Amino acid sequence: MRTISEKTGDSSFLIRQDNADSLCIHREIGTYPLQVLSIQIDHKQPMGVGAAGLALLSYLPESEQERILAENEHKLYPYGAITVKKLRLLMTATRERGWSAVGNAAVQGVLGVGVAIADRRGCPRFAISVSSVEARFTVKRQKAVVQIIKDEIAALDSYGCIK
Repeated sequence: MRTISEKTGDSSFLIRQDNADSLCIHREIGTYPLQVLSIQIDHKQPMGVGAAGLALLSYLPESEQERILAENEHKLYPYGAITVKKLRLLMTATRERGWSAVGNAAVQGVLGVGVAIADRRGCPRFAISVSSVEARFTVKRQKAVVQIIKDEIAALDSYGCIK
């Protein structure tokens, strides 16, 4: 994660599922003068409102997705007025792209991208996200940052650190 933040200049986050929430278990700060620091270690929020939580939620079994959406439906509005309907659209886009992107939900003016990390059975266990100010995160840059995340996950996998 340190390498991801060094290469991108932005904050990166390691997230895992905690029932219907996403839980931040690690954070690294980048070098760009404007950092997204609103998510601290041990911070929880409804799954799907942040990029890493959206990546995790998008790849869970459908029955688990439905349980989480039902449980969080009444908790979503404070996060950029997000709805279950909008979350479903974001989940579909995440699966089509292979990574998540969400902005102005958990924090106004911030956009994040996320990549899920699956176990050997293909079940998502963790996700890594990078967040930055929205103006800095063009689509081209989103793709470049996602590639950095994927490269670092692949490097860990080649050393037997994951899966």
